[in-house]
Amino acid sequence: MRKFIEFAFPAFLSVALFGITVFFFILPRMESTIMANKRETVRELVRSIEYLLATYQSDVDSGVIDLAEAQSRALRRIRSFRYGVEMNNYFWVNDLSGRVHMHPTRPDLVGRDFDTLTDQQVKRLIAGIVRQVNLQKNGFIEYQWKERQDAVKSRPKMAYLSLFEPWGWVIGSGLYYDDARQDIDALTRDLTFVGLGVLAIVALLSGYLAWRGLLVMKGRQDAETALQQSEMRFRKLFMMAPMPMMIVNQYERIVEINDQFKNIIGYTLEELSMEGTWWELAYPDPDYRQSVMAAWQTAVDNELKNNTLVEPVEYNLMCKDGRERTMLAGASAIENSILVSFLDITDHKQAEVEHQKIQEQLLQSQKLEAVGVLAGGVAHDFNNMLGAIIGYAELALSKIDADDPIRKNFSGILDAAQRSAVLTRQLLAFARKQAVAPVSFDLNASVDSLLKMLRRLIGENIKLVWLPANAPCPIKMDPGQLDQILANLCINAKDAIADVGTITIKTGSVTFDAETSASYIDCAPGDYVQMTVSDNGCGIDQEVAAHIFEPFFTTKGLGRGTGLGLSTIYGIVKQNNGFIKLYSEPGIGTTFNIYIPYHSGGAMKKITRPEGDDLPQSQGETILIVEDDPTVHEMVVMILRQLGYTILSAATPSEAIKLAEENCTAIRLIITDVVMPEMNGKELAEHLQKTCPHVKHLFMSGYTANIIVHRGILAEGVNFIQKPFSLKDLAIKIRTILDPPIA
Repeated sequence: MRKFIEFAFPAFLSVALFGITVFFFILPRMESTIMANKRETVRELVRSIEYLLATYQSDVDSGVIDLAEAQSRALRRIRSFRYGVEMNNYFWVNDLSGRVHMHPTRPDLVGRDFDTLTDQQVKRLIAGIVRQVNLQKNGFIEYQWKERQDAVKSRPKMAYLSLFEPWGWVIGSGLYYDDARQDIDALTRDLTFVGLGVLAIVALLSGYLAWRGLLVMKGRQDAETALQQSEMRFRKLFMMAPMPMMIVNQYERIVEINDQFKNIIGYTLEELSMEGTWWELAYPDPDYRQSVMAAWQTAVDNELKNNTLVEPVEYNLMCKDGRERTMLAGASAIENSILVSFLDITDHKQAEVEHQKIQEQLLQSQKLEAVGVLAGGVAHDFNNMLGAIIGYAELALSKIDADDPIRKNFSGILDAAQRSAVLTRQLLAFARKQAVAPVSFDLNASVDSLLKMLRRLIGENIKLVWLPANAPCPIKMDPGQLDQILANLCINAKDAIADVGTITIKTGSVTFDAETSASYIDCAPGDYVQMTVSDNGCGIDQEVAAHIFEPFFTTKGLGRGTGLGLSTIYGIVKQNNGFIKLYSEPGIGTTFNIYIPYHSGGAMKKITRPEGDDLPQSQGETILIVEDDPTVHEMVVMILRQLGYTILSAATPSEAIKLAEENCTAIRLIITDVVMPEMNGKELAEHLQKTCPHVKHLFMSGYTANIIVHRGILAEGVNFIQKPFSLKDLAIKIRTILDPPIA
């Protein structure tokens, strides 16, 4: 009996340790992991609702829908969302006052103020929700909940809350602990059956071995047979394992690898049989190899001496095909050897990097959008003031002799006002609030017509290389916007070149499929025209490049730049549904790649740019002026009278209607402001069109406020001039409208 106990005790002790490990360590840890995963799932689902609300808020900000409609649509969509195995998990919405806006299972709570609630359990819960989000904006809570109003018993529940600050809404969703417990109980039951089975097998084997130990000589052959069978089972499991594995003996030589090791990592056992070969092949960089070997040796010394597992550690190893793979490597001791296993997490790591990259690009885009909206808001009044300054300065200069000393003062006023006007145009371009008239034209031909102007901009020390695509590159945008893009890029390139250098402009076409476009933010699959502007200047470092499209950000000295050039380009490209990519290396140069959608419909227009300084004069026409700003009103009247036009002027739409009715046959053109009291310019034009259908209209404004434009694009046939404008701009615009092109 004593001998039997001596043989059996270690075996039964192992059985006990196995049971303790399973039921006191593995199961609690797995239970904790399952609950953590469920909590994380709830958290991510609530965040997805936040992203949905942010999308609706973006539509509200851009004027697509109003706030009430956006909130109504959002509630309808959230109410329909369900998840979980039985699709019985849902979301609810309340605000910071405790008012419930939506609850799929408790409609009796919807729309009721906090003070009118009679269920004290519900009131305590809502008060706790409001208190939680006021403290932390988001987080988990635990509480008791009746699934229906008439339910008798409450059930314990966990929920995640998050405050959507723009609307003051609290988004919540959760799950019942007893639902989550079902998964845990099922896992416990399965592991219990398996564990009991293993325990029973081990117990039987232990008893058998103990009994056979008393008869060593007689049972030697049977013991050896059992050992061989055990080794065969281990080898079978080892070779069939779904992850790469290898066995290293006490002399640190690899003695066995499984099939997955050969398939994924690629090396054969013969290639790894020599001591040290594995380290040199898998980690070719000497410094990295030394750090990996040191870390691995420390882990092995600390863990395997105690016959425990080496916790998985992340390494980058080189496979035989030359690809670097990211692996989690762990190890365990087997007799006098070490079993090393690898888990390939390369794809997972790459997905994390791509996700982070897209998140950063999205945040940058949202930040630029917010700044742009703010910038566009100041344009209307500022442009009115600049328009008056420019107009009066030009009128004064037209009446002052060239040698008069005071002429220099007025020239300075005009120059300063024109530079300020450029700033407001750049702000509007960045905010995508410019009123533009897109036409279809060939990018190659348009760039070619700009080369003379661009060469004057960059000077004689810098060579301008023009590499047009062999085939036409049709795009649809406002030609003036292309002028802005090229002028700003060439000026920036000129400033980046210290003395002598080269600026290259190149065009072409490119197609992005769904897979390729996914790596670029705001890039839809399709055909694009590509325009590349590159220089061999000083280049841009990564820190500066991260802010390069932000308005007012500049690396130039005080007084040398406004920081609006590249932000203007960004706004123009976005307004035309394109995107822009920057590549730069300090000391080598910078390349901007601009992508505009390929326009395949309609005939391409030949772009012409006015030349000469002659002002087109009146041919005896009568013009009605409608402008509520008295300073701008008087300035426009003076300009048109100087050009020889007969003028009728009105300060309000009602005055304009009266004058038009009295002088309908004489009036040839109505010039009206867009944003006015009583009615806007578009409404006035529509009213007068009924009275005087033969009269043409010209809108003028510093900021159109989406009255005559849609997403910054002028409606077909609308005539518009942007404030502030020069005397020449207005004179040319009027003759363009009044003098129809010869067929």
